[in-house]
Amino acid sequence: MSVPGGFERPVIIIGAGAAGLAAALRLVESGVKVVVLEAGKLLGGRARSFMHSPTSMELDWGPHLFMAANPALRSLLERVGATDDVFFSPSLEVSYRIGEAESARKTQLSFPEGGGVFAQLRGLLKWRGPRFSEKVNLLKGLSKIISKSSDENQNESMSELLVRLGQKDGAVRWFWEPFARAVLNLPLEQGSAELFKAVIREAFADGPKGAALGVPMKALSALWANRAAQRIQSLGGEVRVQQPVLGFDINNGKISGVILREREILHAGAVISAVPPDALGKLLGGRLVEQAPFSHLGKLCSGPIASAYFWLEQPDEGPPFEAIVNEEWDWLFRPEAGREGAENLMCLLAGAEDSIASEERSTIELSARECLNRMIPNNRIRNILVVRERAATWANGVAEQRYRMDTETPIEGFLLAGDWTRTGLPATLEGAVRSGDKAAQTVLKYIRTVL
Repeated sequence: MSVPGGFERPVIIIGAGAAGLAAALRLVESGVKVVVLEAGKLLGGRARSFMHSPTSMELDWGPHLFMAANPALRSLLERVGATDDVFFSPSLEVSYRIGEAESARKTQLSFPEGGGVFAQLRGLLKWRGPRFSEKVNLLKGLSKIISKSSDENQNESMSELLVRLGQKDGAVRWFWEPFARAVLNLPLEQGSAELFKAVIREAFADGPKGAALGVPMKALSALWANRAAQRIQSLGGEVRVQQPVLGFDINNGKISGVILREREILHAGAVISAVPPDALGKLLGGRLVEQAPFSHLGKLCSGPIASAYFWLEQPDEGPPFEAIVNEEWDWLFRPEAGREGAENLMCLLAGAEDSIASEERSTIELSARECLNRMIPNNRIRNILVVRERAATWANGVAEQRYRMDTETPIEGFLLAGDWTRTGLPATLEGAVRSGDKAAQTVLKYIRTVL
C-alpha cells in the first residue's frame, strides 16, 4: 500500500514500547514517514531487557510469556524476523509446584495437540492437582465462558463471575486464580471478567492449542524491540532514544507537532501518543487534562510486578516456567533456558497490589529466598537481584473499563495507542500491538482525508 503524495511532515510517535513500535512499523511499511521519540535509553517499554553488569548478562525487565492465539504479536515477531527465537509448546502445558510447609511437589496440566473433546477431557482428568469433582467443575465453567453462555453481566469482577459460574475453591485455587492474576495482574475482586473472558475465548477458540504458551529464547530487547527499530530504520523511519517530549503544539483544535528540549518544536502531520496514562497526563498538562476524555486518565490504575533473579550453585533442570500454588509467588521461571552461560539462573515472579510485589525491596528479597529454598532445597543461592515495575499493567480493573480511551481524540491528528486503551483485551503485549496497529490504520485514513 502506498500513501498519496503531499503528506510531507512525518507522523511522530511518542514512546518505543510495543504499541509505539507496532504503529511505526505499520506506517513505514505503508510508505509513511515516521519519527519515534523515546525518552529512555532502551527500546521495548515494559517488555525490554537490560544489561546486568556483574554477570555481563542481558536480563528481561521481568519474564514474559507469549500465547499462540496472539495474532497481532505473532505477526509483529514474524515481520521483524523473531519467529525462530520463540519456542511454543504444541498445546497448553503448565507445570505446577505446590508449596508445602517445608518442601514442594510437582504436577502438570497437559492437553494433547489433537484428538477432539474427549482427548482434551482425558488430559484434564490426568492432571494430578484438583480433585476429580473440582476438575469437572472447572471444565463446566470454562465451557460456559467459551460458549458465551456466561454473558449475563458485562460489568462484573472475576470473583463475581466465578461465583455465578459455581466455581468451587479447588478450581479457583488451581486454575482460575493463577491464570486470572497472570492475565489481569489484579486480585479476583478487582479484575475485569470481561477482559479475562476475551483472552480465554481467543485462546480456546480452536481448542487448547491456541492457549499454548511461547517462551522467548533471547532477551526481550534483542528478540523484538531492537529488531523492530532496525526494520523501521531500514524502511526510512527514524527511532530516537533519549529524546523526551515535553508537550504538544496544538492550535485551533489541531496538533501540528511536539515540543522538545529548549522549546524546540518538531512539526508533524499527525502524532500518536504511545505512553502510559500518567505520562500522557503530564504531557497534556493545563486545561486539556481536565477536559473529557483526558480527564479520565487519572481514573486508570496501575499494578506492580516484582521479579527476583537467582544465581544458584548448581543448575536446576526443568521446564521453562512453572505455576506456584500455596506460596507468595505466582510463577517460577528459567528465563534463560537455552541461552549459553545461564544454566544456573532462575526467576520468581509475583504481581498485583495485594501481593509481595507491593512490599519493601528487603521484604521481597527475603520472601523470594524463603520460597526458592522450599522449591529447590539443597541448592545454595549465590546471588539475587530484585527487579520491580511499580506500574507494570494499567486499566485491568472492572471499575476502570468505562474510562479506557479510544484511538481517536477530539484533537485533530492526535491519536492514542497503548495496552491501556480500549482494545477489548487486558494490558498485555497483544493488546499493545493491536492498539498500535489500529492507530496506524487510523492515521492512514486521516492522511487520505486531509489530502
